[in-house]
Amino acid sequence: HTFDEETIRDAINFELSRGGQVFFVHNRVNNILEVAGMIQRLVPDARVAIGHGQMDGQKLEKVMLDFVEGHSDVLVATTIIESGLDIPNVNTILINEAQN
Repeated sequence: HTFDEETIRDAINFELSRGGQVFFVHNRVNNILEVAGMIQRLVPDARVAIGHGQMDGQKLEKVMLDFVEGHSDVLVATTIIESGLDIPNVNTILINEAQN
């Protein structure tokens, strides 16, 4: 991994401590489950969800609606979340490998 796990943990914990939610952008579907698992390991109390463009449309919509409604704390997603979502409770976006 090219990111600092301590920084990720601290950023997520800070956001959750103030009642917010976090987008974690990870643009490779092939290992998005692994990244979500890492976040779950770093922040065991966080409710982590996954969303990406290769998911069934209805399932993806449910993941997104659940996140908007506050049923999950961290959404690990590909750049699909960059297409105009406005979720007032999300104040933190972490982008993995932003240089790519």
